[in-house]
Amino acid sequence: MGFLCPFFSLRYCLMCLAILLTMRVAAQVPPAQPARAETVKTFKKGDVVPDLSFPGIGPEGRDIKLSALKGKLVILDFWATWCGACLAKIPAMEKLQQQYGDRLAIIMVTDQSKDMTESFLKKLRNGRLPGLLRVANDKVLNSVFKHRELPHYVVIDPAGRYLVETGSDDISQAGIEAMLAGKVADVKVKKDVTAYWNGQLRLFDEGNGGSVPAGGSRMVFSGYIPGLGGHYSVSRMKDTTVSRLTMTNLAIPRLFGFAHGARKVNFDRRRIIFLCKDTSRLNASNPTDEWYRDNMYCYELVVPKAMEAQKFDIAVRDLDRLFPWLHVSRELRDQKCLVLVRTSGVDKIKSKGGKSEVKADLFAYDLTNAPIKRFVNEMDLKYLQGGAQAVLDETNYSGPVDLSLRAKLTDLEAVNKELSRYDLKFELRDKQIDMLVFRDREPNK
Repeated sequence: MGFLCPFFSLRYCLMCLAILLTMRVAAQVPPAQPARAETVKTFKKGDVVPDLSFPGIGPEGRDIKLSALKGKLVILDFWATWCGACLAKIPAMEKLQQQYGDRLAIIMVTDQSKDMTESFLKKLRNGRLPGLLRVANDKVLNSVFKHRELPHYVVIDPAGRYLVETGSDDISQAGIEAMLAGKVADVKVKKDVTAYWNGQLRLFDEGNGGSVPAGGSRMVFSGYIPGLGGHYSVSRMKDTTVSRLTMTNLAIPRLFGFAHGARKVNFDRRRIIFLCKDTSRLNASNPTDEWYRDNMYCYELVVPKAMEAQKFDIAVRDLDRLFPWLHVSRELRDQKCLVLVRTSGVDKIKSKGGKSEVKADLFAYDLTNAPIKRFVNEMDLKYLQGGAQAVLDETNYSGPVDLSLRAKLTDLEAVNKELSRYDLKFELRDKQIDMLVFRDREPNK
């Protein structure tokens, strides 16, 4: 149930309140206030409460100290004009005050102004103010007894000791009898949590709204960030309940390429087709600093572990929304490819076992007890990426292999000479493969 809009007329507000008072109303949350995230309980039962001052509630408008109320059960009733549950409770609070007389002191506390609240209450109650002590313009009591939701009640025993903070349900005859007897075991403790909120900051920035919830999701997107390298990674965070996909300072085709590739297909320039009328934002033969600034982007997605398998699909949908002028799709196309094949039926690559590992540099490659696809992927991503063709595995070999090559890995002829010892070869073949196709998005699609 929301609070009443301050821009509506008072007559409209009073009509809403009249309806509200006939309903069972729930706790309401005030407009967010800057306050660092914290659990609000600062007292425990039996703690001596400071000798607080209650301004303007004594005879002739004098202040009264808490010590002057010893011998009475003191209930601080935190309320506001926009809190329907607070207003609905006023008649019951008046009855309790009348019933217990000098044994009880109920003090209404609000941080709103005295003129505004008393004018409001008179109009709400046909010109009559509640028969309760009232503190307005409060800052001190709200800071001592921090809370998030209203109604909020703080109970101090007749000896001036903290008893309990509770909600509306336990401010009743039965509840007061129990509290007068010091028996609060059956009184429900109200536990509010406040969080720092600054409307000028984004959610979770600098603790705004608290820390990022464990297992939560979030997406961050920005333009080019000077000084940050081009980067792509998929990782588990320290919070092992979430998975993260991060791409920093990448051009649009690479963003889509990594998202569509989902760590299974390398959609780099060899597997991209541009059918857009203007490709200047997608590709530049000699990119300038200005081009990088205007056409490179950062994207990060964090998802719960339960959604880990969906993160690339989510990223694709995000990018579709972020670049609505583009239509990007995966399509089968006939292409020239470098294909690793076996040249005989003799198995010369079966692993002898041992630790699964790869040791490689530009002039040597040692693969031990690992899938041959690992070798093909590294040749595609690292050593042969400067060529015109995508690199594929068509050995149809499923078991772990051992390979030891001594050749410059960017020199295809030298690599094939080494591979011949294992009856393996990279060949140029026509293949139908997945390509990433960029088109202009048609209107209304």
